[in-house]
Amino acid sequence: SQKENDLPKIIADVLEHIAVNYSSDLSLQNTAEKFYLNSSYLSRLFKKHTGFTFCNYLMQYRIKEANKLLTQTGKQVTEIAFECGFNSSNDFCKCYKKITGNSPLTYRKHFLSRDNSV
Repeated sequence: SQKENDLPKIIADVLEHIAVNYSSDLSLQNTAEKFYLNSSYLSRLFKKHTGFTFCNYLMQYRIKEANKLLTQTGKQVTEIAFECGFNSSNDFCKCYKKITGNSPLTYRKHFLSRDNSV
């Protein structure tokens, strides 16, 4: 996207790393190590250029990917949770509700009913 062209290469690389690895056990610490950076330096740089903390960005990204799975597949919530990098469906549901205000199943139901009413 246009905006990503304005990012320092290291931040663009970190965003790419998240996009490829969001389903694994990512953390600020192991990401910083991968790029040979101090984690507090990466944290400041990331927030400055994305407006999000690393953790918040990762959660938003995972939820966005979960939404695709919720609406495009019939997979169980637990399966989606693990596929999107959450340790349990409980963690996933809590995080999902915090970010979207709904439960994953409510989102799926709403999406499907909206889809069918077209």
